[in-house]
Amino acid sequence: SAALLRAHVRLVGSRQRGIWTPAGGYRPRRDDPHKRPSLELREGAEGRLRRGHPWVYPREVRNPEALAQLSPCLVNVIAADGDVLGVALYNRHSTIAARVLSEHAFIQIDATFFADRLRRCLAYREDFFPEPFYRLVHGEADGLPGLAVDRYGDHLCVQPTAAGLDALLWPLVDALEEVLKPKVVVVRQDAPGRRRERAVVQKEVLRGQYHGPTELRENGVTFAVDLLNGQKTGWYFD
Repeated sequence: SAALLRAHVRLVGSRQRGIWTPAGGYRPRRDDPHKRPSLELREGAEGRLRRGHPWVYPREVRNPEALAQLSPCLVNVIAADGDVLGVALYNRHSTIAARVLSEHAFIQIDATFFADRLRRCLAYREDFFPEPFYRLVHGEADGLPGLAVDRYGDHLCVQPTAAGLDALLWPLVDALEEVLKPKVVVVRQDAPGRRRERAVVQKEVLRGQYHGPTELRENGVTFAVDLLNGQKTGWYFD
């Protein structure tokens, strides 16, 4: 019956969302660039991407039906003329259908990829901040669309706003440990936009033990913030 079908869809959907969160200890398969699905662009949609813009809108996707059952997922972005334009996070429920992670499509999106981006972020921040209290990753500006990572000394708060990042949280956290060796990593999957993307909404301590509050210093003033239950990531670094 229709009621049973709807119940089945809800059950399957909840199971799928469950494996995209770290809480259960599940690690998704490693990314294989040569086995990713392809997002095919409509003619004329590639111009903005070729100029470096990182977004693809739903109206620009030629094959949404082929991607529907795989969403959210990594995709290789293919122009109408067959050129491969990069790798992106795809979500059919988002007002931004795809967010480009790299213009090199056949690079593996793994801990090595994230560690390279994070080292660039860290080097840039260390030129401006005398102490380790700042937004380490600020989405598209740092080549990691849909992601914010705030640093509070040896505590980190990770906030993925794009549902496609959920399956990449394990390699991301592995990279954070490699680059920064934090004592605590808090993941805040509770940004308002996640509901629009039909992504799971939750928060958890993924590494270490968080007892809060956390201290940070700005302009010589010390503040106490709650990374797990405070506003956004606990502070307004943006």
